[in-house]
Amino acid sequence: MEQIVMLIVFSAMFITAGLAIRRNWWGVGDQISGKYVSSNPLLHERSWAWNGARVFGGLFVGMGFLMALAFVYITISEWVV
Repeated sequence: MEQIVMLIVFSAMFITAGLAIRRNWWGVGDQISGKYVSSNPLLHERSWAWNGARVFGGLFVGMGFLMALAFVYITISEWVV
């Protein structure tokens, strides 16, 4: 039972963190990519650092969905047995 709760909690955390980075909620993507210290903050959305932050956020979202899939697999395997 504890494993299932941990999978749900960490899955939600990874998905929320990934979307916050990827969609720039609360300015998280700007902070990670260094918008406030770049030489041209107006064109920052086209830089490699911004694209790298978006990829990093996508990896977080993907990891969260994999953990949710693991939760579903464990739950179904417990029902079958």
